[in-house]
Amino acid sequence: MSEIKFGSRRIQFERKPAKSQKIVTLRILPDKSVFVMVRPEVDDSELESLVSTKSKWILEKFQNIDEVVKTNGHREFVSGEGFLIKGRLLRLKVVVEKELRCDRVFSDTTSLFCRVREPSESRVRKALLAWYRETALDYLPTRTYRLARRLTKRPLHVGVRDQAKRWGSCTKDGRVLFNWRVIMAPPSVIDYVIVHELVHLGRKQHSKGFWDQVGALMPNYKEKKEWLRVNGPLLSLSSSKVGCETGDPRERRFLD
Repeated sequence: MSEIKFGSRRIQFERKPAKSQKIVTLRILPDKSVFVMVRPEVDDSELESLVSTKSKWILEKFQNIDEVVKTNGHREFVSGEGFLIKGRLLRLKVVVEKELRCDRVFSDTTSLFCRVREPSESRVRKALLAWYRETALDYLPTRTYRLARRLTKRPLHVGVRDQAKRWGSCTKDGRVLFNWRVIMAPPSVIDYVIVHELVHLGRKQHSKGFWDQVGALMPNYKEKKEWLRVNGPLLSLSSSKVGCETGDPRERRFLD
C-alpha cells in the first residue's frame, strides 16, 4: 500500500498490473479503496507523481461517496436533496408553477428539475418516480439489445418493472425484465446487470460455465458485482441502511 499527501489529506492506493495499454487507470471502490492499474515499466516515483495529479479528482470522488451515504440516511423531496441517476448525484430543484397542466421532471449534468403545481413532497416524489421509470424504459432496452449482439441468444422482449427483491430476471420464454432502480447505478454496473441476465438466456443456473461466460463478456464483473452488493440499498427513493449482507430482506437479487 502506497500513500501520497494532498494538503492535509492522505490518500492511500494500491498498485495493480494494467490489462490494457493505458499508462495508468484509477479505480475507486465504494469503501474508498483506490487501485491504480499501471504497466510494469512505470516506477514507483513516477506512479506517485501520476496519482498526485489526480489527487483533487480522487478527493472529489470521496466526497461524492460521503454525500450519497449521507443522503440515503434521510431523504427529503425538497430543493437541495441529492438523487442518483446513472451513478451521478444530481441536486433537486423544485419549482412550483400553479399554471402547469401536469408535473414535469428533467435534468442537466448537475441538477434534477421538478416542476409541480403544488409544493407537496408526495407530489414531487410521485413525479420523480415516474421520471425514473421513463428514463429506465428509455435506456435499458436499447443498451440490452446492443450488448446482446455479442451473444447467440437474444431476448425476445426487454421490460422494466418494480421488482422488490430483484435487479433483473429472465423468463422461460426469453423475456428479460429489469428493476427500474438499477438506472441509478453507474453505467458499468448497469452493464453488469444486463450481461448477467443475457447470459441467463442460455444458462439458467449460476454454474461455473455461467460465470465463465459473464467473465468473458465483462472481465471485471466481480468488481461490479461487489459494488452492487455494497451499494444496492442506496439505489432507492426510500431511506434505507447503507450496506447489506446476504439474507437481508432488503437486498435485491438476481433471479436464479
